[in-house]
Amino acid sequence: SMDAWIPLIKSVLFIIGKIYIGFCAGYWIFHRFFIIFPSRKIGKLPSDYDIEYEEVFFQTTDKIWLQGWLLLNKESSITIKGKQAVIVFFPGNAGTLSKFLPGLKELVKHGFTVFTFSYRGFGKSDFRWPTEKGVYRDAEAVVRYLENEQGFKPEQLIFYGQSLGCAMASRASMHFKPAALILEAGFPSLPYIVKRYSKGIPLSLLTTSRFDTGYHLSRTHCPVLIAHSTEDTAISAADSEKLFNTANEPKRKTGIKGLHAKGLESTPFPYLNTITRFINEELNN
Repeated sequence: SMDAWIPLIKSVLFIIGKIYIGFCAGYWIFHRFFIIFPSRKIGKLPSDYDIEYEEVFFQTTDKIWLQGWLLLNKESSITIKGKQAVIVFFPGNAGTLSKFLPGLKELVKHGFTVFTFSYRGFGKSDFRWPTEKGVYRDAEAVVRYLENEQGFKPEQLIFYGQSLGCAMASRASMHFKPAALILEAGFPSLPYIVKRYSKGIPLSLLTTSRFDTGYHLSRTHCPVLIAHSTEDTAISAADSEKLFNTANEPKRKTGIKGLHAKGLESTPFPYLNTITRFINEELNN
């Protein structure tokens, strides 16, 4: 009879409920460890691309040493009101600095001095697991180092975020007003992306690591350029459109080519020309 099945159905539902709650609790506790993927091995160096550079080390407020590369521009230089324009490059969530060199070398060749760095856990930086709060501290330490130790003025710094690095760059822009902010292949926030891929499970509500580029951007007051590839299959160009709508004026957007966060190395021109025009029209008028 049906009555005989009721205890079995109840116990199955109880087990499913426990698994579901366990899964959600596990996600809530552990998801923050699966967003950023630290890697240690530095492969190619800037010198392999004929770029003159200085390797530097500097400390965060929680006493972690970070590795930085100052990639020096030797030829024609792009200036902001007569001072050398310095791009501060905030990497995404995977790969060491070597991975970004093919793109960064294009910026240097084009006339920029570039500063990039390894978040905690990456490259030669001290090993701590890179949580959201930790990488924000790293981003703050970079700007303070450039201003205090390298003597760069905020008005010559352009913050450039790529992919997840857009959250670090936009948050740093909110706190330290740079000359301009460039965001490539960004998205509004991590819960926004999680919601798209977790149909029916409220994982976005349990995502406490927010990386909320949209929020930071809405509180940033400097010229903003938002770039996204129409060929990006990882993060859609519509996500950057949402960021663009959030940003304050003056703001511009540009469509680029190439896979996710590969705009600079896939098709440096006309992207670099767009960046130069943005700087000249917004900052040198």
